[in-house]
Amino acid sequence: MSKNERLNSHSVCVREDLYQKAKEYKTEGGRLAGVLDQLGLTAGSMSESGKASLATLSGAALSLDVHDASDTSLLLALDAQGDRRERAQEERRVEQRVAAQLLARHNAALLQASSLSRALQRLEGQTKKQGQELEKKAKQAAFLQVKASDYKVQAKKLNRELSRSGVDPSIYHGTLVKLSQEMEELQKKVQAMKTTLASYHSLPPDLALSRAKWRKQT
Repeated sequence: MSKNERLNSHSVCVREDLYQKAKEYKTEGGRLAGVLDQLGLTAGSMSESGKASLATLSGAALSLDVHDASDTSLLLALDAQGDRRERAQEERRVEQRVAAQLLARHNAALLQASSLSRALQRLEGQTKKQGQELEKKAKQAAFLQVKASDYKVQAKKLNRELSRSGVDPSIYHGTLVKLSQEMEELQKKVQAMKTTLASYHSLPPDLALSRAKWRKQT
């Protein structure tokens, strides 16, 4: 059986049940009306307040979906209505607690994301700065290396020229000593630069570990 057929069959059953209930209520209403007529309690003999009370009682019975307006039926219906209200209130309280928990988690996630974003920005800035410092030191080391090589070439060239000229070595000894000392100083600076660059390159990628290792080395 298809879904539409099942729905149609269900609708037919509900409609027939409603017709049957309407017929039963009509029959019962006629019977009660006859009893009231016999007792002389017709609608015309009732006061306005009595009519209003009867209408209120009828409306309550319809709202509570009871079969009759007896005290027992109304009380049982009211108890059932109260139970449904309590369950609805409890479900609402649970939903409110869940919503509050979700909101708290959402706010915590936003704070954590903001904190991580700031930390990432700081790390990127520090990494960029360190990269610029490393590049600067590398250029300085390369410049000093070239300058030291130039001094070596100049010293050898001067030594050859002086040897060919037959000049007494004692005359230019001081100049050669000075050039040799300057070359040694340059070699020391170049070596220090190389050591510093090697230390930077050996640092781990983690910023905190890098700082700790750098402090230990220095």
